Amino acid sequence: MKIGIGFGLLSLIAAFLIGLLSDISMKILLPASVVFGILGSMVAYYLSRYLIFREPKILKTINTEIPQSKILTEGPARCFNFNNELGKVFLTNKKLLFKSLDSNKEEVFEINDISDIKILRHWGLVGVGLMYNYKGLKVQFALDYPGDWKALIETGQEYNRQRIKSEPILVEA
Repeated sequence: MKIGIGFGLLSLIAAFLIGLLSDISMKILLPASVVFGILGSMVAYYLSRYLIFREPKILKTINTEIPQSKILTEGPARCFNFNNELGKVFLTNKKLLFKSLDSNKEEVFEINDISDIKILRHWGLVGVGLMYNYKGLKVQFALDYPGDWKALIETGQEYNRQRIKSEPILVEA
C-alpha cells in the first residue's frame, strides 16, 4: 500500500517537474500521473499478497487430527519462529495449532496460556499478522485478518474462564 502511494506521489512530482521543464501540457501529465499512481498501488498490493503467502494448492490439503467439527477457523500462515515456514493455522476453543507445509512440524499453543496478543503491523500501517507471548516465548505469525484471529482467541479465553467459573471442580471428602 505504501509502495503504491509512494509510486503515485513520485509520478505526480515527476509530472509536475516535467510540465515545468517542457512544453507538455499539465492537462495531460496530471491525469496520467494519477492513473499511474492507482495502477502502481494495485500492482504493489497484489505483488505483496503474492510474496507474503504464495499459497500453493498443497496447503489446502494440510489436515490435523482434530475433528473438523471442533475447528472454529483455519487459514494459511507463515510462522516466523520456525524459520519463516509456510503452513496452516487451526483454531479451536482450546488451542491454536500451526502445521508446517515443508517439515510437517506441528506446534500446539493452549489458548489459556497465550497472553499479550498484538496485531503485527507492516510498516506501521497494515495489519499482517499476530504477535503474542506463549509461556515466555514470543510467537509471530503472518496471516490474513489478524484482527479477527485476535478477537477469536480472546473470546475463546473468556469462554474458558466463564466455563471454569460455572463448572467448578467438585472434590468429595
